[in-house]
Amino acid sequence: MPALTASPALLIPALPVIAFGGGMIMGLPYALLMPLMPEGEHGALTGVYSLSRGIGTTVGPILGGVAIQALGPVLFTSTSGYAAMWVVTAAAILGSLPFLARMRQARGDRAELRGASDELAATGQSSSRS
Repeated sequence: MPALTASPALLIPALPVIAFGGGMIMGLPYALLMPLMPEGEHGALTGVYSLSRGIGTTVGPILGGVAIQALGPVLFTSTSGYAAMWVVTAAAILGSLPFLARMRQARGDRAELRGASDELAATGQSSSRS
């Protein structure tokens, strides 16, 4: 809406609608991720997701600005350098692939640990020491 008009008479009534939409988008990833995780790991999932979101929100604009300043005048003159932010985005995506592969492997390891824990519980033994 702000891109369509600069009139306060239109913007002020539209702000609650824009804010509601933003709030819905912010909560959507949690609604999508929670059913995919085991119930006992919801806290860990929320923590890791919130941490990664916070890091991205903090570091992303800084790296984007550096890329625009450094690469923009050289490689992306037609967009005043703003296309350089896609270099940062691509680097973030490619950099996350090894982490995702490790998470996928860890999911199998957690299943093995959970199975061993269930076996111990079935026999009445405890893995914790008092």
